[in-house]
Amino acid sequence: MNDWIDKIFYFGSPKDGFKVYPDLGPASNVFSGYYSNTETDWILVARKAEEITRYTYVRYGLLTSVVEGRTGSCFGISIDFVNHYFTDLKVFQTEIFEGIWGAILADKQLLETQESSGKVAFRSYDLYDVASYLDEKSKKIREVISDKKYAMFVRPSYEIPQAGDNPVYGLHPDSSPSALSEYFRTYGVIKLSPNLPIETRSASEKQQEQRENLEKEVAKLTEQLRIKEGELQAVNQRLEKLHGLVKPIFTEFSLKQISETDSRFSNSRPINQTYEPLSSANHRRTYSETSARNSTYKDKLSRNTAKILAGVAIVCFLLAIICTVYVLSNEAEPEVEKPQTIQPPSQSKGTIASPEPLLIVRKKGKEIGVLNEAAFLEQAKGAQIYDEADFKEVLTSFLFRVSPEVSDIYKGNKDELWKRILESNPNNKEKINQYLKGAPFQIESNAGQQAMLKELVVFMKSQ
Repeated sequence: MNDWIDKIFYFGSPKDGFKVYPDLGPASNVFSGYYSNTETDWILVARKAEEITRYTYVRYGLLTSVVEGRTGSCFGISIDFVNHYFTDLKVFQTEIFEGIWGAILADKQLLETQESSGKVAFRSYDLYDVASYLDEKSKKIREVISDKKYAMFVRPSYEIPQAGDNPVYGLHPDSSPSALSEYFRTYGVIKLSPNLPIETRSASEKQQEQRENLEKEVAKLTEQLRIKEGELQAVNQRLEKLHGLVKPIFTEFSLKQISETDSRFSNSRPINQTYEPLSSANHRRTYSETSARNSTYKDKLSRNTAKILAGVAIVCFLLAIICTVYVLSNEAEPEVEKPQTIQPPSQSKGTIASPEPLLIVRKKGKEIGVLNEAAFLEQAKGAQIYDEADFKEVLTSFLFRVSPEVSDIYKGNKDELWKRILESNPNNKEKINQYLKGAPFQIESNAGQQAMLKELVVFMKSQ
């Protein structure tokens, strides 16, 4: 028989007052704290202290005696594990403690059901009155837990921290096994009771879901930004095209005006012009001719100025059309809402496709699904692994999530998938078991984890 089990205690309040068997003297006070509890029918508390991991199960609402007994009594059983702990609290509650409770009621030596009220009551006044019966019951409990059916749930308790002054987290017994396990492994103490809240997922599972949702949102926004950027680039190309059409017109018009102006200035005074002495008559004639020429020049200049202004007006009109097109293009596009906590890159090059999580190999008339260990380690990165059950949960959940073919073959049965993986990959199985001996650890893309998952066959079927 394995030496996992140390002491087994029984305690409660028969008619002679609160009793503990076997008596621990002053240390028996540790059980008196379970005496008063009117909020629930039963509780199960698991706590680690030094090398002892103690599981205590208490039933409430009992009578102190079958005859003239008062209400509000309780009966409890406490089992101590030495340097080990029982990994599944739900199994411990339903199959160990509930089984012991049912056997004690059936034996009717310590407890029995009062016919008049239907309440469970103490048959004896003192637990020492049935000491030999309780000793025999303790021996039976050790045999049951040592049986291979339950021995598979027993592991070394170095995985569990000391409870110390950590708060006691209470959960409903129907909570997720991963949530129960994570709380116990984090704080070293946990309480189950039917009046406590149900937790369907552990904290790490919630974080993983939040991370996946955030990644999906980032991918969605990145795609929207990529589309928006492409549309803006198309608008800019249209603007550049319009600018290319306007620029030659403006340049040609400007050069023509400059050329005409230079020509008028060069022709306004002929080369080698002779000057005559000015007499009063000549002066009047010259002044008159000069005035006439100046008037003609001003008329021409006014006409040229009008042409320049008309050209400028045309250019301004075209520029106004360009600006209108640009503004309408921006207003027509819906604005992409950007989350406050996410700053995507200003120039997205498009999302990069993730590697295939499952590689399909066809060989000798068979279709073989092989795990892409790089894809798995990347997506499961950060998951906390405490034992084989955790690793199985992370890997099988990943495979069912990413591969409809795996889900179809194994019908969503994680146990069957894990069993087939271990049978089909004896070398990987040995490496996985060796790596799990170093638990706890986190999933990360290191050489050891890559080696234990390399070329891992997930399924094999005929084509």
